Amino acid sequence: MKNGPSHVTQKLKPKLDSLRENYDRFIRHLEEHGTKLLEASELSNDFQEKLKQLMSWLTTVEHQLNNQPPVSRLLRVVTQQKEDHKVRFGV
Repeated sequence: MKNGPSHVTQKLKPKLDSLRENYDRFIRHLEEHGTKLLEASELSNDFQEKLKQLMSWLTTVEHQLNNQPPVSRLLRVVTQQKEDHKVRFGV
């Protein structure tokens, strides 16, 4: 009785075991990939927030610098402008 149910089971068992191992490996890979994607997404969101803050700061500083009087040719005035700049911008 070479073609009985136990013979079919013996032939299919290694294939099913291999299929199960491959499936389990695939699921682990998907979980690892998903974790990495979540981490990358969080880093991207953090970067985007920092970039928005930087752009806001740059816009503010640009407006402040554009509203400054032109640099004078007189030493006394340039010295005062320098001091004003230090106080205003915390230099």
